[in-house]
Amino acid sequence: MNAPTIHREDKKNEPSIPNAEKITREPEAQSLSSTEKSSQFKERYKRGSKNKKYLIMGSVAIVLGFAIWGVFEINKRKSLPDFDKREEQVWNTALEKNDSLNYKSYLNEFPEGQHAMQAHRKIDSLIKISNSHNIHDTLNKYFVVVGSHEKMDDAIKQANELSRKNIPFDIHIYKSDNGIYAVCLGGYLTNEEAHHRRNYAKDNIKPDAYIRVSILWGNNLYEHK
Repeated sequence: MNAPTIHREDKKNEPSIPNAEKITREPEAQSLSSTEKSSQFKERYKRGSKNKKYLIMGSVAIVLGFAIWGVFEINKRKSLPDFDKREEQVWNTALEKNDSLNYKSYLNEFPEGQHAMQAHRKIDSLIKISNSHNIHDTLNKYFVVVGSHEKMDDAIKQANELSRKNIPFDIHIYKSDNGIYAVCLGGYLTNEEAHHRRNYAKDNIKPDAYIRVSILWGNNLYEHK
């Protein structure tokens, strides 16, 4: 029995051409995919650089804004000479009186003033002195002040004028703990005697005479000639 003859025409059904096309297209597809990925990476990098640039610009703008605001506040402060003058007047009065009431008055008007911290320290110091030494009851640390001067010469001039008058008390000069020269009716008095002399001073010497309490005034600096 003869074997069947295989004709060459049967090979036309073999998918040789489509397979070849698939094999040649796969590398092209992979190549296109890599290009796209590279393009996306570059795009993300550009966006990141741009965002970083905006962030830096924003930070600089904020810093400049605060700087401009600070300069504005300083200029605003400098443009208020009357305010500064008023503060210094109140503070100098508090120093002259040197009592808690006047320091508190300064703090009430200028709670964040230039001398606020010093005012708080002064108040604390006065409280400590009063509590630790019981000044108001037992110690002779009272002074009746009839004049306050920044210069010793001015204090001596007032003391000489008072000494020529018929005043029943000795005239003293003391340098206070804040550097002011105080002209007083005697010194280191009891509470009772200080109030008696202040009443006399108000009626006969100076209406705004006042009492100061201190343990830091040292010795009398005035000698009447």
